[in-house]
Amino acid sequence: MLSLDVELTLLCYITPDLWINANYTSDEPLNLDTGTLLLRRPRDKAAINLTQAFPDYGASVTLQMLYVGDRLDTNNQI
Repeated sequence: MLSLDVELTLLCYITPDLWINANYTSDEPLNLDTGTLLLRRPRDKAAINLTQAFPDYGASVTLQMLYVGDRLDTNNQI
């Protein structure tokens, strides 16, 4: 198995208690025996998280948006 991928992450504090975290992964996992892509592994995946911390209560709340791209399931068809 060989995986050629790129991962990017960005963390941005809006205030000390509010931040945005974004990440992106581009992956092309290849089966070296067959030369085909591995099943059920998306080529593209991205997420954006908005987190509000409540330090007085020792808690935080996170809103997450997730994107998962096309992926092979069986017979090398998307």
